[in-house]
Amino acid sequence: IIDLYHQTLPTLPKVAKLSSKRKAQIGARWRSGDIPDMETWKEYFEFVSQSDWLMGKVEPSPGRKRFVADLEWLTNESNFVKTWENKYHGR
Repeated sequence: IIDLYHQTLPTLPKVAKLSSKRKAQIGARWRSGDIPDMETWKEYFEFVSQSDWLMGKVEPSPGRKRFVADLEWLTNESNFVKTWENKYHGR
């Protein structure tokens, strides 16, 4: 999954360490059936790549830092749900 993240989203922050929190979040998405196989992980990462906001391509408001998603953010349950529901794709 980490390799697929790096391959599909090469401009997002690299995963240097697979922490217990990250393992738990990845496992939770897998076990819940949200992302039950590698093909669905690939589809999710490809979907993420279509969002300018998640990819850090949106100019921030004055005084704010540019947002760029990372693996931990993408696998967090509430962020995953919002992403899958098109909340960040400007559609």
